[in-house]
Amino acid sequence: MSRKKYIIIILLFTIPVIPICIYIDNTKFEHIGSILIHCLYSFVCFFTSYLLIYKKSYNILAGMTEEEFTRIEKIPKEKEKMERVSKRVGYIFAFIGILLLLFTIYFI
Repeated sequence: MSRKKYIIIILLFTIPVIPICIYIDNTKFEHIGSILIHCLYSFVCFFTSYLLIYKKSYNILAGMTEEEFTRIEKIPKEKEKMERVSKRVGYIFAFIGILLLLFTIYFI
């Protein structure tokens, strides 16, 4: 998955949710908006970890251009190294997503 598609998918989920959360926080349900925002953040973390771990989309890591991605695909040792790094970053994102969900449960 390219970075452009990744950013578009994330924006499609975040743009509608944030105004809804702001509106809900201004009504009598005070903390529901912040709970929704935390759930959105955890969804983004889980989606990113899914892409990095299972789909091996290490080209969404910061700073990698399409030319670098095609160059790395041709070199097996570099590809293996990038897959290991992307798995580590994916596990970090999954851990952050779990912490956000636990924080949301505590917040309820």
